[in-house]
Formats: sequence, structure tokens, C-alpha cells
Amino acid sequence: MKSKKHIISLVVILVLLLFVFMNLSEINILSNPYSNPLKMYTDNSVISFVYKAAVVFDLSLLSLLIFFLVYKNKNLEKQTINIRIAIVINVLILLFLIWFEIYYGSTFYYGEVQRSINNGGLIGSIMFCFFILSLFELRKMKQKTKFMLFSLYSIMILLIHYYLYEALKFKWKILI
Repeated sequence: MKSKKHIISLVVILVLLLFVFMNLSEINILSNPYSNPLKMYTDNSVISFVYKAAVVFDLSLLSLLIFFLVYKNKNLEKQTINIRIAIVINVLILLFLIWFEIYYGSTFYYGEVQRSINNGGLIGSIMFCFFILSLFELRKMKQKTKFMLFSLYSIMILLIHYYLYEALKFKWKILI
């Protein structure tokens, strides 16, 4: 079971490195600014802030995951609990940034549902939700109970993402 958790953490680390690269490319730090077809969108001050914040929290999550793997190998239970709490808070902030970009881009910028690019958008959001689940160890539960909880959590996460995304398709009556 330990090696499975390490593999999940290593995959998340690799995906986070990809997200950092993608976010830096989108705000024209790692790429030619004139080759980005969404340059006007990413130059918006709010969107630019979201991308920069996403990079900071991605790098923060990367460092927390590395600490988590180091402390996990040393069996320091109290430190791993504190690191897990910090990881969950960091992931929740990243989830907020993804959904804020979807909301802001669709409501104030384009007037239609905007796909989020930061941290992989909806797919990244779903990945982060499942990563939170992988942080919790359910050692004392039977395998069947674990499977049922994972199945319910999976269905709940997918439904929440579907309904949040669908809610953004309706006209918002915002007074500006």
C-alpha cells in the first residue's frame, strides 16, 4: 500500500510540473507572447493574477509533497498529519483558482462558458479532488467498504463538477 501512495504522489508531482510549465507558458513567461492565441485573455489583470497564484501554489504543493514523501519514509506520524492538512488547504486553493477562472472568464470576459486553462481546468480539478482522497488512509476498513466509499466519492465529485459547469451556462444577472 505504501508503494501505491508513493506512485500516486510521484504522478501528481509530474502533473504539477506540467501544470507549472503550462501556466508559465500561458502568461507568456516561457513562450513567445505573440504565439499565444489567447494573449489578450491572459493579459487581463485578473486572469494573469490567477495564473501567477496558480504557479505559486503549484510550487508550494510540489514542495509539500516532497516533504510528505520524506517524512512518510521516516514514519513521523505527527509531521505527516500536519503536512497532509497543509496539502489539503493548498489543493483547495488550487481548486478555487480553477473555478474562479472558469467563472470570471465566462461571466465577465467572454459571456459564455470559458474553459479554464490553469492547472488543466476541469480535468485538473477532478484530479485534485481524487488526490485529496488518496491522502487519507482507511486502514481499519474492509476492502468492500473502501470500494463503496471510493465509488460514492467518485460519483459525487463527477456530479458536482458536471452541475457546477452546467450552472455557468445560465445567464448571470449581475449588475455592473
